[in-house]
Amino acid sequence: MPSIEVFEKLTGRNFSNAELLHTKVLAFPEEGKKRVIYGLLAEAIDLDYSQKSLSELGEQIRLVLSNIERVAPKAFVGQNIRVYEGGNHLDIINDGVGSMGWLIVEDHLT
Repeated sequence: MPSIEVFEKLTGRNFSNAELLHTKVLAFPEEGKKRVIYGLLAEAIDLDYSQKSLSELGEQIRLVLSNIERVAPKAFVGQNIRVYEGGNHLDIINDGVGSMGWLIVEDHLT
């Protein structure tokens, strides 16, 4: 089942295009980068996206995923959901399948 359909089924409602396409951009001029945040959960979880370390942000996202799994375990059944940390981005993925589209954080050099 596609990742968005999992949350629609759990919540009993359809998400709008505005919710699915919502994107935040934060500037870090002193570091010469911009951070782009998007995905289904980008607005739903309250994280400090301005912290500079992607690794620390990834740890916070892991805590959020643990809580979501506790509250809505059906979203995780039959899936290996984890936070993937690449060189300049974080992504909630189903390991071996790909991005869930739940939350992606990308750092871009400017």
